[in-house]
Amino acid sequence: MKKYIIWSLLFLFFISCDRDHVVPDDESSKTAQLRELYLEKIYGKWSYTETSTFYHIEENYDFQADGQVSGHMLLMARDSVFVNGEKVLTDWEKAIDDDVAGKWNLYYDSFLKQNVLSIGNKVVEFIGVNDSILEIQSPLIGGKFIKMHRKE
Repeated sequence: MKKYIIWSLLFLFFISCDRDHVVPDDESSKTAQLRELYLEKIYGKWSYTETSTFYHIEENYDFQADGQVSGHMLLMARDSVFVNGEKVLTDWEKAIDDDVAGKWNLYYDSFLKQNVLSIGNKVVEFIGVNDSILEIQSPLIGGKFIKMHRKE
């Protein structure tokens, strides 16, 4: 069971919108409007943590005004097994433990027909941002939407 969970999570990680992205012309009206509303609110450090019985996720990103991003992604998993007839949890195993570095960008993707945030080589759906919450599709787990919190 544990191997199935880890392999499933790794598969989702590698297919989660990891593709070369073409940054559209800055004159695009949808991209210009999007950036005018949200770009400066994204600047800074953001964090997301989630723990369940069988997985632990940590995502941390620092979006700089010069277009650079750095951060870290951690995914740990464990399983439930029987030992001497009793159900016990195994130790945590790191499935993904990666640093993030590169460029970031916010734009409207006409192919996907959605607002996107590129983080290094990942392109994820951008939902919104305010002073304390950044809501995006997780770069770590494709298809999962997360609400990141601003770090002080």
